[in-house]
Amino acid sequence: MPFFYKRKGRLPALIAILILGLCMRVGASNSTAYTYTLSAEGEWIRTQDAYLVGSILLRDAGLNKPEDIFVFGNNIYIADTGNGRIVVFDRETNGLSEIRHEGMQSPYGIYVNSEAVYAADPVAVKIFKLSHSGELLQEFGRPKEATFGSKTSFKPKKVTVTDDGTLFVVSEGSYDGIIQLSSTGQFLGYFGYNNIRLSLLEQVQDLIFTEEQKQKLFRRVPKTFYNLAADGQNMIYSITKGVEGDAVKKHNIAGYNMFDYMADEANFEDITIGSEGQVLAVTETGLIYEYSNDGDLLFSFGGRAISSERNGLFTVASGIAVDGQGCIYVLDKEQGILHFFYPTAFALKTHQAILLYNQGKYHESLSVWQDLLRQSGNSRLAHNGIAKCYTQMQEYELAAEHFRIAENRKGYSDCFWELRNQWLGRNIPYLGAAAILVFIVLSLLQRKQRKVFSLTANLKTWQPKPVADLLIGFRFLKHPFDSYYSVRHEGAGNYLSSTILFLLAYLVFMFQSLGSGFIFNFHTVNNTSVAFLSMLFLIPLFLGIICNFMVTEIIDGEGRFRDVYNTFAYALIPFILFSPVVTVISHVVTYNETFLLEFGLGIIYIWCFVLLVIGLREINGYEYGQVLWSLILTVFLMCIVILVVSMIGMFWEQIGDLVYTIAKEVGYRVGG
Repeated sequence: MPFFYKRKGRLPALIAILILGLCMRVGASNSTAYTYTLSAEGEWIRTQDAYLVGSILLRDAGLNKPEDIFVFGNNIYIADTGNGRIVVFDRETNGLSEIRHEGMQSPYGIYVNSEAVYAADPVAVKIFKLSHSGELLQEFGRPKEATFGSKTSFKPKKVTVTDDGTLFVVSEGSYDGIIQLSSTGQFLGYFGYNNIRLSLLEQVQDLIFTEEQKQKLFRRVPKTFYNLAADGQNMIYSITKGVEGDAVKKHNIAGYNMFDYMADEANFEDITIGSEGQVLAVTETGLIYEYSNDGDLLFSFGGRAISSERNGLFTVASGIAVDGQGCIYVLDKEQGILHFFYPTAFALKTHQAILLYNQGKYHESLSVWQDLLRQSGNSRLAHNGIAKCYTQMQEYELAAEHFRIAENRKGYSDCFWELRNQWLGRNIPYLGAAAILVFIVLSLLQRKQRKVFSLTANLKTWQPKPVADLLIGFRFLKHPFDSYYSVRHEGAGNYLSSTILFLLAYLVFMFQSLGSGFIFNFHTVNNTSVAFLSMLFLIPLFLGIICNFMVTEIIDGEGRFRDVYNTFAYALIPFILFSPVVTVISHVVTYNETFLLEFGLGIIYIWCFVLLVIGLREINGYEYGQVLWSLILTVFLMCIVILVVSMIGMFWEQIGDLVYTIAKEVGYRVGG
């Protein structure tokens, strides 16, 4: 009987486990891959599922390496590249038809409107304009205009058409930009551009070689555009392979990129625009990125099928499209199938918040964003959405708070500009009174200037030498030649006072690195190692002092190590005195006034360098050319030391591993 009761108790539990397992399996089929977004700190975090996996379409359509997809009305158009045709799938009837033309060999990119179907064929070297029934309406071949260029490549791979009939064509090997053709095939020029990104070596080469030499020796061309799309307002969007940060571009009428630095990938394959302005792009590995029309990342999901084939995971993704209901279709060209995703309530709510904002319904949009923030946690997207609504409602203080949480410095700067203007408007009378008071005080001080200097001279008689050596630092700002002469020949300066100056410079550097205004500061105690910042300042400083002393000893410098040590310390006086002022100013300026900070820091650094050059000249008895040569050799020696130390560290680690392995083997044999 006890055994019977045991089995009887286990049976309901076993049934419950089986039912739970089945439910979990059903749920998993709709959630093959997690959905991610960016947190307020810029880190990838999981969020609610934005899209769920639907069925697999066109499994039996016989697609062979399909490269592009386009949704128009109830039909889905597929560029069946390997079969030289365009497949048309009717979503209502599930019926299949095809469009063929004898001249069309390998349609690679397609675009569809109510008038025609456009197919870009790089093998036929043409763009075909076909009716929906398959009749040839027009062909666009290689432009004959001289402005196109006789050697310019024309292998059209992707095409999109604006409402006025202008064709925008991505051609393989066309480095000048997107090709524009009129509705009659006339070449209108190039649209958009990609910047040439130079490596450190190439930047050095730019400094050494002339323009003529660079043209002969190097072939530098920008990345070619890879794909493109147009939205309902005829705005052109493009993707570029092999770059990050601006792989996705939204071009204005002049072709300039309107997106700031984005969270993206370097291997995007296709791009499409949704009915509500959302931008979707898919990578070759099947990752799907969705952005708002302003370039803010909404979601990222999908992925590659590695160990098994599963709905929603891809072997090689090649095309993406979206319909009017927000459903996403993604081509897998390796398997010749079409994956289908439908939006969840969470995604639809996000789209609703963006749509309400674009319609000017800021209060309604704010309410939806606040609800989404409660659902998604510390989402950067939600904080940005809330901040933008508050900005339009002129609640700049609340907007700035959310922009700061989202680390949106541009938005925060715009709000700060408004808040600062409001503060200035309220306090102008007080600022005027303070200015008058400062003017009076400065006038009185100017009258007493001689007495103050006389008193300072008298006080020097009882100052301890370290204090006097610190105070002499102010003389370097006005009389650097005489001051460095005192360091070399009159015993001014010592190790203690110079070390104190180095310590002050270190504290100023840390204050500048961690204490600058939010708009200009990307370092905080949470995301930056204080030890790293310390090494970044101290190692180059003291390595520079030691290497410069060694160099000057070799090339007959007269300075002692103490003199070099003091020279570097007093050269930092402008940085110690004025860099904190610039750091404080960084809290009250905006992006539009960045030049003020750059100008101030530039003056400080140049001033420090000039003092260093003057000091090394005075203590070593050099000419200015010799000083500059010694500094070049100093930098070279520093690089050599860093390289040698790195190699020693690497070999030491390997030696340590070898010793550990031998000791372990010996211990094993002895123990055996």
